[in-house]
Amino acid sequence: MALTTISNGKVTAVFSDKGAELQSLTYQGIEYIWQGDPAFWAKRAPVLFPFVGRCRGDKYSYAGRDYKMGQHGFARDNVFELVCVNATSVTYVLRSNDKLKEVYPFDFEFYIEYHLDGNALNVKYTVKNVGSNLMFFSVGSHEAYRCPLVEGERFEDYRVTFNCNERL
Repeated sequence: MALTTISNGKVTAVFSDKGAELQSLTYQGIEYIWQGDPAFWAKRAPVLFPFVGRCRGDKYSYAGRDYKMGQHGFARDNVFELVCVNATSVTYVLRSNDKLKEVYPFDFEFYIEYHLDGNALNVKYTVKNVGSNLMFFSVGSHEAYRCPLVEGERFEDYRVTFNCNERL
């Protein structure tokens, strides 16, 4: 597992090439990402692709054939290629290959770009269908936040808010 670090002097983020997963996000010396505990959940912020959630019976059908697919797809368990990195951004790609086509029969390129902007980490997902078949997919993320952040606070002192209303 190779790690890549980006920083803008305010925020520092560390990523793993396995799953292109955010491993650490610090601001003013405080770690904001759960650091994993195998007794509970060892991951930190997995990316979910090509499925978010679980298929009934861990399988789906496409073009008359059944395929096995575990919960949340396979992106989080595969090594991504590092496409480019600079001080404040990093981009990874996962491309289809023969092994992945055994569970997901599409030709694709899945890019994840992380970019620091002020005190924010922005994430951009780009999915390219490089084949000729209609391709079905979903993308999601499963960040685990460290909480409480500082001694003396409680879990109940925190909330997650969004900058706009979301329609489900």
